[in-house]
Amino acid sequence: LFEFLAIGAEGGYSKVSDKNSPDFETIIIPYEGHLIFSFNPLGKINPYVVIGGGGCYWNYTENGQTYRDPASGLLRKGYDSFVKSGGGLEIVLNPAHTFYFNIGATFRQSFTDWLDNIDSGDETDGVIDIHGGFTYYFRTTTRGDRDNDGVPDELDLKPEIKEDPDGYLDHDGIP
Repeated sequence: LFEFLAIGAEGGYSKVSDKNSPDFETIIIPYEGHLIFSFNPLGKINPYVVIGGGGCYWNYTENGQTYRDPASGLLRKGYDSFVKSGGGLEIVLNPAHTFYFNIGATFRQSFTDWLDNIDSGDETDGVIDIHGGFTYYFRTTTRGDRDNDGVPDELDLKPEIKEDPDGYLDHDGIP
């Protein structure tokens, strides 16, 4: 959206099992959207926070078959929602500030109690993930960066002269 705020989307696939009951496992397929707020988007190291939400399909199985609750007779599978929060760091890998190494963690609070094989009665399960990877940002020239130094003109103190990325005040646009 702009340097400090971005929109993201994710999807995935995972299996959760219990080492005490290897016959049981839950397949989870999440999908979500989120907002990312960056604290130092033009710096070499950019801390960020994430908030968002989404849903997931889950299927609780026993010996490969969808589990049927003996008390209610209901199959233990379905679609549920969750909220997400987290944070991390992006580290610049190129002078144009488009390619980053990314490391962080998030917490998702679901609105079902069957993702972890423990029916605690609170109707929610939480999932923590730790992640690392690479991020590429598609930059456009419509915002204005006359000197092509990666610092937008509205934040560039010298918009006609290119910044020299030397590790000192590389976000201000002044060589």
